[in-house]
Amino acid sequence: MPVISPEMKKMVEQNQCFIATADQAGNPSVAPKGSTRVISDNIIAFAEIVGRRTYRNILENPRAAIVVADRETLSGYRFFGKVELVTSGPIYDLYVESLNRMNMPNPIAVVQILVDEIYDMSVKNPGGRIE
Repeated sequence: MPVISPEMKKMVEQNQCFIATADQAGNPSVAPKGSTRVISDNIIAFAEIVGRRTYRNILENPRAAIVVADRETLSGYRFFGKVELVTSGPIYDLYVESLNRMNMPNPIAVVQILVDEIYDMSVKNPGGRIE
């Protein structure tokens, strides 16, 4: 299983991340998720607040991709993995606290993605798989 490096974590924290999902029929959807954070060496998470297409797709098809890019350095990463919905516990509570500080509602769930593939999207190694 690949490891999310400190460089990757920094990029996720400093740039907009986009989440790609698909329903059972394979119809894709891509959505920005401002709450995206690296939770551990192989887990990325975000708060699902609205519960529309991204959430419905995850319920039907528990795989997702996350893309993050830095336009200034022409670098980025694509992360793929299996999704787990978290509705209680320490990670959920951290997101609740963070959202409440911004006067936002509690999330329907925290979406955790167990990353099993990472690809480099830099101009130096476009599409190269990171082991």
